[in-house]
Amino acid sequence: TKLVARGGTDVSTGLKFNVELSAPASATVVNPLTTLIQSYIEKHPGLGLTADQAMQAVKTALGITGSVNLLTVDPIAQAMTGSGAVLTEAIALQAKAAQIANLLVTGAAALVVNNGGSRDSAVKDILDNLTQQIIQAGSASEPEVLDLANTSFVSGLLGLSGSIVDLIVAGNKVSANSLQ
Repeated sequence: TKLVARGGTDVSTGLKFNVELSAPASATVVNPLTTLIQSYIEKHPGLGLTADQAMQAVKTALGITGSVNLLTVDPIAQAMTGSGAVLTEAIALQAKAAQIANLLVTGAAALVVNNGGSRDSAVKDILDNLTQQIIQAGSASEPEVLDLANTSFVSGLLGLSGSIVDLIVAGNKVSANSLQ
């Protein structure tokens, strides 16, 4: 079983959010990071992966270090109340979540315009492709960190090129640069 959230307002932007997000049933938060964790579990149905194992794979692929539990931490709430290292960690987590949301929302809109079909189908395709990249990154002899603000990576993930990829990459670079 899983938790599912759809619709509403993105608390980090104040904008309407129409993408379905999910999380393992044991999670206390639902966000783009937990959606990747749930997708990773669903891509390995016969392995009986735990949410913690899937979370570790996602953390490694996204370069998230430390003992933070992505299934229970709310980066926005943590940023509002934290300071020092806690605040820095919250901003880093929210930056990653924003990059994933940007890929899903803007990438799906671009795919629908370019290829037709539904937004939900486009979101699923992007999520499947991103999850596959996480699987491949984890199976490399040296685990790789995915660069969600890299033009080649985003282009390959979406199967698109040109100004829309540049727009998504620019948005993801703004998120990545929020830590500097």
